[in-house]
Amino acid sequence: MTGTGDDPCVRNTMPDCDNLEEDTCYVSQPTCCPPNYHCERDPVVGLYCQHGQASCGNAEWCRYFADISKQCKTEICQQDRLVAKMTRYALVFSALAVLTDVIDIVAFCACPDAVVFKSLINLCSSCIKWGAFTLIVGSGAKEFMVQLVEAGCYHSPNDSALVVERASDELLWFILLQVGSAVLSIILAPLSAYYGGKLVGVPYVK
Repeated sequence: MTGTGDDPCVRNTMPDCDNLEEDTCYVSQPTCCPPNYHCERDPVVGLYCQHGQASCGNAEWCRYFADISKQCKTEICQQDRLVAKMTRYALVFSALAVLTDVIDIVAFCACPDAVVFKSLINLCSSCIKWGAFTLIVGSGAKEFMVQLVEAGCYHSPNDSALVVERASDELLWFILLQVGSAVLSIILAPLSAYYGGKLVGVPYVK
């Protein structure tokens, strides 16, 4: 891995200088860190690489977030993995919710009198969207993203810093849109049951 302006302020050491095997930084051993980094030692996480031009806003938080030992023993690293895992599940739930909404649209056009089916589809869609919302909120994803931005592990005007800030904003929009869509789906369920087939008109009888 080569050092660039978008690298984090701290990172783990190179494979030739394994954090689990080495406990001292040697000046004569430049393979410990990539370019633009220098080797440092922390009593908790051991050896790590500090960027020479980008300082961390919260050095301790960033060291724990970087998973220096690659064992993910710190609470911050475990929270990072939990958020990443729950976010993937939330995206799957969102895709299922979109699928149920598509089914509802098809049912509206193909079988407008199937009021029970359409109401159940709307209820299922709402439940799935609430599930995605619960996964995001329950994992503390928004709070974690706020902490990541405030910790300053990436610095503007680096692209990585902007990506982190943008991801935090987009996560908030995702939460708001999930709530709004879930509420609309649950409102649509009784409307589908009550108005189903009524807009089509009554059959003509001679």
